[in-house]
Amino acid sequence: MSKIKKSPTEAKRDLESWWFENWQNYVDINADDEEGFIRMDETLELAVTYIPENATDPGLTWESSDESIVYVEVQEGGLTAIVTPVALGTATVTVRTNDGSELSASCEIEVAPTFVESLMLDVDSLTMFVNDELQINAIIEPSYATDPTVTWESSGTEIVEIQPIEGNSVIVIARGVGTAVITAYTNDGTELTASCVVEVLPILVESLTLDVDSATMFVDDELQITAFIEPDYATNPTITWESSDPEVVDLLTMEENVVTIVARGAGTAIITAYTNDGSELSASCIIEVLSLGVFGDVNCDGVVTSVDITCLYNYLLNGDETYIATSDVDGDGFVTAADITVIYNILLGE
Repeated sequence: MSKIKKSPTEAKRDLESWWFENWQNYVDINADDEEGFIRMDETLELAVTYIPENATDPGLTWESSDESIVYVEVQEGGLTAIVTPVALGTATVTVRTNDGSELSASCEIEVAPTFVESLMLDVDSLTMFVNDELQINAIIEPSYATDPTVTWESSGTEIVEIQPIEGNSVIVIARGVGTAVITAYTNDGTELTASCVVEVLPILVESLTLDVDSATMFVDDELQITAFIEPDYATNPTITWESSDPEVVDLLTMEENVVTIVARGAGTAIITAYTNDGSELSASCIIEVLSLGVFGDVNCDGVVTSVDITCLYNYLLNGDETYIATSDVDGDGFVTAADITVIYNILLGE
């Protein structure tokens, strides 16, 4: 059988046909990441090889199937392209020939999130007083993490209340005495946490005074005494009242920081107020109770003596009103020397 020889033109035509038929086998995309996997903070370079190198039109066209996920930027010469992530997801990068051979090659690119690697707070522990407000900040690494947000939690909102604000920060408000833990949690699935221990202390009373330093009462009289607390925003402004001798002065009623006392019998008693917040402050007043039983007994000690005259002199000469209620011995509505005369007469038996 004779062998048919092809002309040079026919042989060249057959070779070119073979190259076109097999072009797909010689077009390839080579990426540094063979799986086409990149994170939001990375870029990926893709390169293409083609055969024959002396193709008439080696120009290539690159495109992304979804530019909202990855953007393709062709480099000089067209044989390489830089893939830049835009959002999480998957897109396909395709390169096509421009010579009419309609050949192409593709690479599926998955854009994965950049996870938080480190979560810290700018404080490890805090000491606060009731009603104080402070800010705690969460520090995320890397700063370009896809989801750098955190969720805040208080272990005891009755002790420490939290109010998240913009920028992974939180306002901590001390509501009650005690200890609570403030914790930040990452939201990107890494399950990282960071905590701060907050101790809330009470605002103690700094000053306790009474509106009465001393008083003279008669049996069955009532008197109201008020305690004043500073500062007025103390955590526990309540007080406890006490009488040194309830048979002389008894506590009748107590409402907030006001007490009403009643004179039960002649004598002297001390009324004392004590703080209840641990500050161990106290304030006292002396109450003298007199008995109206003997005519001319100015100082109400049960007998008429020269001491009663002295009491009248102290009022007339020095303005001492300690016994003013019993000084008008003659009952004329005034305290005068005439009242002293009455007592002299009593002492003289007249």
